[in-house]
Amino acid sequence: MKNASITEVIYKMEPATPGVFQTAEFLEAKGAPQKHCILLHGWNSDASAMDAIKGVLMNFPEARNWRFWWLNYDSHLASFKTSAHQLVNLLAAQPYDFSTTVFVAYSMGGLVARQMIASGFPAKALVTICTPHHGVAPWVPTPNTGTQSMAPWSADLAALNNNPTDAAHRRSYHFFGITYSDIRGKHEDDVIVTIGSAMGDTLGDTATRLKIHLDYGNGLAGPDPHWRGMDPNYVKPATSLCQKLFARL
Repeated sequence: MKNASITEVIYKMEPATPGVFQTAEFLEAKGAPQKHCILLHGWNSDASAMDAIKGVLMNFPEARNWRFWWLNYDSHLASFKTSAHQLVNLLAAQPYDFSTTVFVAYSMGGLVARQMIASGFPAKALVTICTPHHGVAPWVPTPNTGTQSMAPWSADLAALNNNPTDAAHRRSYHFFGITYSDIRGKHEDDVIVTIGSAMGDTLGDTATRLKIHLDYGNGLAGPDPHWRGMDPNYVKPATSLCQKLFARL
């Protein structure tokens, strides 16, 4: 997809059915505290998009007592706010205590996670990668409900950024963004999300704000920088942080 245009990518819609999935191989020690890592994909994808990152996180020795969840939501026909409420309800039906939860979320998934927290879902930490906290870049089309909810002018996004519950949790938020250089020069965005938006630069104090830079040399990057946010080979600072969170919490 390196050479696809932004418009071609956004209009290739693949609605996903909301759902929750957990690691079947999890062996819970009797009486051990329940700890959960919830992974959230971005738009135009489903839970399987987070498989590579999930694989890295699950293999950390520090993750041995953690239960991993990867969630589906519809990124096209539902707003991030609607999807968050659907997922909160699905998880509420699970027989677990989620008071020790770490969210790891890519792109739109970061807004879904923040909305879940704003709605009262407990979380000890949130790690977002390439999330449009202030909306997608102004040149990105927003043709449907899901993408419109991520637009800079979105009422849902404005409400989330002004939500007091979300604001109270921001010191446990860790924001990672991607910039890149290619034959056209240096770009303070990942083609889909500007670095200021990925950093949530007007959201006040957070635990982490970190920029990851990709160099394409004399090549043309296309939309590739944004997709790299799902590749653990390119976002090792984010996965390493997760490892520390698993050890600490």
